Amino acid sequence: MLNEGKEKSKILLVEDSMTQATLLKRLLQSYNYDVVMADNGLNGSIIAKEIMPSLIISDVNMPVMNGYEMCKLIKKSEEMSNIPVILLTELSSSDDIIYGLECGADNFIIKPYTEKSLISRIDYLLATSRIRKSDGAGMGIELSLGSKTYMINSEKRQILNLLVSTYEKTIDQNRQLKEKEQELIALNAVLEKRVLEETARRMEKEQLLVQQSKMAEMGGMINAIAHQWKQPLNVISAMAQDLDDAFDYGQMDKEYLVSVRDTILKQVEFMTRTVDDFCGFLRPSKDKITFDIKKSIEEIVMMFSPYFRKSDISLNVILIEENVSAIGYPNEFKQVILNLINNAKDAIELTRGKTGHPADGRIDIGVTKEGGHLRVFVADNGGGIAEDIIDRIFEPYFTTKELHKSMGIGLYMSRTIIENHMGWRLTAANAGDGAEFVIEI
Repeated sequence: MLNEGKEKSKILLVEDSMTQATLLKRLLQSYNYDVVMADNGLNGSIIAKEIMPSLIISDVNMPVMNGYEMCKLIKKSEEMSNIPVILLTELSSSDDIIYGLECGADNFIIKPYTEKSLISRIDYLLATSRIRKSDGAGMGIELSLGSKTYMINSEKRQILNLLVSTYEKTIDQNRQLKEKEQELIALNAVLEKRVLEETARRMEKEQLLVQQSKMAEMGGMINAIAHQWKQPLNVISAMAQDLDDAFDYGQMDKEYLVSVRDTILKQVEFMTRTVDDFCGFLRPSKDKITFDIKKSIEEIVMMFSPYFRKSDISLNVILIEENVSAIGYPNEFKQVILNLINNAKDAIELTRGKTGHPADGRIDIGVTKEGGHLRVFVADNGGGIAEDIIDRIFEPYFTTKELHKSMGIGLYMSRTIIENHMGWRLTAANAGDGAEFVIEI
């Protein structure tokens, strides 16, 4: 109600915070209440005796005299005992409840509160003031809490008001929790959808990068196969040219033909095996299996050593004697090793002939065991990685090479394969006169 058409009810507002007091005063005045203010409990009790307000609203925590003490003082006064007192409290502990009952407060507004709940409580107390006057004496209950004993003389209505206040607060908090729960459910649904969309985008991007990486590798493969085929093709070509001379000189007998046939078949078998080896390398592994780390490295070196020797770069294998195996994708592991040695080859060719760099290239590939963990390394003498970019070399599309020579996805895919697919670790550092990449298994 707006208190219209009647004499204005006078409310004493006791609050030490000027900001809070001003805001609350404006609110009460908007409901047509006459408001007088005091800044602490002592001044509040003095002013209350002077003006005899219809109702007192008081904060609890104040200097000089707090709200509980002021309320107790007013309720002990014969002339002021019937003035209803509302305490603004947080009810953060059981002591707050006991103090509220002990001081004889008529009602309790639990912070934070709404405008509607405050005005409703004021209207209720003003409307039922006569009933409270005849409500009877206090109940005189002795209550022990912890190590303290309290004598509660509150009226039944005061106790009920406190219980209603706490119940209303609990209901309100429960409603807020339900609202937050629904908001969290909706938010989780949105986040789950975004995660699925982002995962799909990342997988699509990764598949594209894998395809680009494979296409780049295939170019290198074709060059390697062409190099591997040159020798057997030269042998076959020489045998074909020798047929005319053998016929002219009468050397084309059964023994000669068998020799030519066997030589050609041997060269063709070598060429076929080379193609099969490279096709097997390009075929991705379907499942994780236990594979021989050393054997995988040796197969890569055997396939690509001739290709690297053409560029005056030696591939040196340094392996521990014991058998070493791991669970993973063997072809993807070979792909990583090939990418690392190709990067080393590019680094060597880029620095070759420059001051302080050797003319002959060297790439060491090895397996060691440290602290019970396998360590696969690829080291070169290509001058190392500049310190200002070493932290970026695994980023997608980052490259220091000319754009037509590199897409900048090789090292990114290598780390993706080793860390995301295998669960291992790939790192890079400068060592000696070059760079060293290490796979920790």
